Amino acid sequence: MTRRRKPHKQSLSTVATGSIIVSIFFFSAFASSSNNESAWLLMAAVLTMLLAIATLTTTFVWRSEYQKQKSFQALESVSVDLMTGKQFERYVGELLKSQGYRIQYTPATTDYGVDILGRKSGSKVAIQVKRYNKPVGRPAIREAIAGKTHYRCNSSMVITNTSYTKSARNLAESNGCVLVDGVELGTWVRLYHRV
Repeated sequence: MTRRRKPHKQSLSTVATGSIIVSIFFFSAFASSSNNESAWLLMAAVLTMLLAIATLTTTFVWRSEYQKQKSFQALESVSVDLMTGKQFERYVGELLKSQGYRIQYTPATTDYGVDILGRKSGSKVAIQVKRYNKPVGRPAIREAIAGKTHYRCNSSMVITNTSYTKSARNLAESNGCVLVDGVELGTWVRLYHRV
């Protein structure tokens, strides 16, 4: 089973905590230079506000990380990493059906960059499915966009169990291609299996 690396990013809660410490230092210096009671009240009000912001930020970051963890656990629970490409396509097809799509698989040899054609609410979507162990790059996005034209679809979508490179995200955005990454796919899995 492929282990997923967690991205190393400075969290918002760390930034908020640092801001509070710097603010305390400056307000303490300001208040100590002034014996004015209103300066102390202002300092207390600002510190209370900063503490509330830090608490909300920390809660948001924790919740977001928790959702990502649950999504990746859901993908692991259905052994996505052990599926073949074709098995993964079929599984994603079932997930799409559970979301109200009518689906049709394209021929394996001449799919023109599209694995699944989905129909929902009068719209036809060209869907490329990629089970990778690294971020998906631009070629998959180009294939989905080309397949959209070939199959006369209204939109295109790429679905993966991992993530996307920055250039892939940029290309998708400029062409209106919807990207579903491992976090969102894990949420689909959780809804499908009611986990």
